[in-house]
Amino acid sequence: MGGSRTARFSLDGETILYGAAWDGNPIQAFATRAANPVSRPLDLPPADPLAISPAGELAVSLGRKESVLGVSFLGTLARLPLEGQSPRELLTDVGDADWSPDGSELSVVHVVGSHYRLEYPIGHVLYESNGWMSHSRISRDGESVAFVDHPLMGDDRGDVCIVDKNGDKRVLSAGWVSALGLAWSPEGREIWFTASDVGPDNALRAVDLAGNTRLVAKVPGRLVLQDIDRRGRVLLVSEKIRVAMYHWSRTTGETRDLSWLGTSVATDISRDGQTVLFNEQGASAGTALYAVYLREIDGTSAVRLGDGLPTALSPDGRWALAVRLETPPQLMLLPTGAGSSKPLERGGIVDYQAAAFFPEGDRVLFAGREEGGPVRLFAQAMDGSGPEPVSPEIHPPSYFSIPVSNDGRYAAALDTESRLSLYPLDGGNPKPLPGLETGDLPLRFRADGRSLYVLGHHQPPARIYAVEIETGKKELMTELLPFDPAGAWKILLVSTTPDANAFAYSYRLSASDLYLMETSP
Repeated sequence: MGGSRTARFSLDGETILYGAAWDGNPIQAFATRAANPVSRPLDLPPADPLAISPAGELAVSLGRKESVLGVSFLGTLARLPLEGQSPRELLTDVGDADWSPDGSELSVVHVVGSHYRLEYPIGHVLYESNGWMSHSRISRDGESVAFVDHPLMGDDRGDVCIVDKNGDKRVLSAGWVSALGLAWSPEGREIWFTASDVGPDNALRAVDLAGNTRLVAKVPGRLVLQDIDRRGRVLLVSEKIRVAMYHWSRTTGETRDLSWLGTSVATDISRDGQTVLFNEQGASAGTALYAVYLREIDGTSAVRLGDGLPTALSPDGRWALAVRLETPPQLMLLPTGAGSSKPLERGGIVDYQAAAFFPEGDRVLFAGREEGGPVRLFAQAMDGSGPEPVSPEIHPPSYFSIPVSNDGRYAAALDTESRLSLYPLDGGNPKPLPGLETGDLPLRFRADGRSLYVLGHHQPPARIYAVEIETGKKELMTELLPFDPAGAWKILLVSTTPDANAFAYSYRLSASDLYLMETSP
C-alpha cells in the first residue's frame, strides 16, 4: 500500500513521470504513458521528480522523506538529463522546486534551520514563512512564483499566494482548511489548485491574478493537483485518507480502536489512562475547522467539548486546553464536566501552537509567536494575567507535546536545529539531550522525573523510548502499530501516562491513485 507523491508531464506530453512509495519503501521515480498506463521504474536512486526543464533536464528530490513535524516532504535537490546519467546534487532540505521557462534557473522551497524560504533563483530569498510552504511553481513568463503558504507547521490549512522577483507577495485566495497541489493554467492567466473549505476532501479550483476564485471540478474524496500541460490536460492524485485512533495498555496488552468520526487525532490521555482527548475535522464534526472531543476507553460515546484544536488535559482532568483558530487565534480552557469555557488573556500573541499544563495545574506553557517575532515558549498563570516569554526561539512544534518537568523547572522541545532539548523556564540556554537522533519528539516526563518519554523519528512502527536525562541511556518501552498496517503512513500524535502503562495514538492511513483529466477548451 502507499501511493503517488509527485507527478509531472514530460516534454512530449505523453510520458508521465511520478514518484511513489509502496509498502513502506522509499519514494522511487517511475514513468508511464497516457495511452498505456504500465509503469516502469527509472534507473535512479530513491527519487521524486519535481520538474522538467524545456531542455529535458530533470530536477529531482533524492531521499525524500516527511519532515519532522510537517506535512511536507524534504530531500536533496539534484539535476540530471532525462535520458539518464548520475544526478548532480545541488541543495539539501528542499521541499519543492520548479524550472524557469527558459530552463536556466530553479525556484525552491528551502528549509534553513526551522524556517521555510522561497528562493528564486537558488540563494535569492523572495519570502520566508512563519509556518511552512508547498507547491512552488514559476509563472509562464518567469516573473513570479505561485505557492501555498501554510500558517501552522504540521497542518495543511493554507492560502494561495504569488510573489514577484522583488519579493512583493500577494494572497490571491485565503482561508482554505486544506490546500495541497498547485499549477499554472496553460495561458498563465489563472493558478489552479486543490483545496477545501470544509474537511479534508479537496476540490479542483482556479484563481485569477485579481483574486477571483472558481470551482473547476469536485468528486467524492480528496484531490491533489500535480501538473497541467500546454493542452490543458490535468494530472491529479485521488487520495483516500483516514485517521484512526487507538488505545493500548502495556499492562494487559489490549489494543482498542477508539476512532470516532474518521479523523480522530489523539492529543492527550488522562493520568489514569482511562480518558482520551482528541480532535475531529470537517463537516461530520459540525465545524469547518476542528472540534474538541473527550472519550472514555470503555467505548462509550465521545463528548464534544467545543471548537478548536485540543492540546492537553489538566493534571486533575477538569480542564482541556484548546486553540480556537480565529483571527487572531485564542487559547481556551474548556471544562470536561459542568462549567463554562474560559479564554486566556492573549496579550500580544498572534499564533498559538502546542500548549501544556504545569504540574500544579494553575499555569500553562505554550509555544507561540508575537507579531514579527519567532516561535518561543510562554508561561501564563490562569488568574487572568498575560503571557510571559520564557525561552529563546524554538522549532515550531505544531500541536505536538511540549511537556513540563515534574518540578516545573524545564520544558522539553525541539531547538531550531530539530534537536530535542531541555529549556530552563527561569531563564538560560537550552541543553540538548544526549543519546537522541535529530527529530525525536518529546511526550512526557516519567513519574520519577529522571527520564523523558520520546517518540523516535523513524517510523513506522512508532517506537517509544524512555531516555535518562543525565546520561542519554535509551530504553525501548514499546512499538505502536494500527490494527491493519496496510496504508499506514505515519503516526500523527501519541501520548502516554506518567508510568507509560497506557498510550493513546493516531495513525494516518492512506492510499492514492494517479489520474489524467481532460478539460474543455
